[in-house]
Amino acid sequence: LPKYFDNAKLSELYNEKNLLDQKLDSLISINDKENVIVLCENQNSVILNKLGFENVMFSPEKNSNSVFIKIRNNPDKFGLRDRDYLVDCEIEKLQKQYSNYFILGYYCFENYLYHPNNLIELSLKDFNLDDYLSEITRQKNSNKNKIISIYKKARDSYEEFKIDSEKIKSNNCEQIIEYLESDDLEIFFKAFSMKDYFNKKCIEKFNLTKDVLSSTNWFKGEFSKIIKMN
Repeated sequence: LPKYFDNAKLSELYNEKNLLDQKLDSLISINDKENVIVLCENQNSVILNKLGFENVMFSPEKNSNSVFIKIRNNPDKFGLRDRDYLVDCEIEKLQKQYSNYFILGYYCFENYLYHPNNLIELSLKDFNLDDYLSEITRQKNSNKNKIISIYKKARDSYEEFKIDSEKIKSNNCEQIIEYLESDDLEIFFKAFSMKDYFNKKCIEKFNLTKDVLSSTNWFKGEFSKIIKMN
C-alpha cells in the first residue's frame, strides 16, 4: 500500500547518507589559526606575502603547470596562475571545475604592477597618464603580429588542456586576436604581457621597484578580489 515505505528505496537512501557522511568527514576544516596556502608562479609569492592577507600564505611553484597539478591533486590547497593565453570561456570552465583555482584577469602579474591605475595612486611627479596609456597601446600594436604568431603554440603546453574528459580547451582561441586588436587597455591586457613586451624606458626616471609598485591600495584590492578575500 502507498502509505508504507519502500524497503528497497530506504536501503538506497541509507547508502547515499553513508557516502555523504564519509565525504563530509573527509573535508578539511580551516580554523581561525590555520593558514590557507595559495600556490603561485615563481617569485610572485614574495610580493603577495607582503600584502598582509590574514591567514593566507603564498607559496612558490615552478610554473602554471605545476600550480595546476598541485591544486588538482590537493583540494585543500589553492592555486593562483597568470592568465597567459587563456580565453574567457576557458577560465569560466576551469573555475567552475576547480573552486580552489584562481586565475588573473590580465595576462600576467606585471600587468597589475604597471597598470595605469596603479601608477596613478603613487602620485609620481611629472607622470602623465595619457602619455603612458598611449605608449602602452603603441607598444601593444607594434608587438601584436609577433604575439599572434606564437600564441597557439604557447597554448599547447598548458596542463589544463591535457585532460580530454574535462573539455576545457576552446575551439575559439582566435578570441586572443580580438583582445589584441582592441585599443581598450582592459581588453588587450588579457593577451598583452607587460613583462615580455613592454619596454619600460618611458618610466625609468621614477625608479619603480616591485615593492613600490605593490604598495598601493589599488594593487592589494585587485588581488583581494582575485582570491575572493573581499
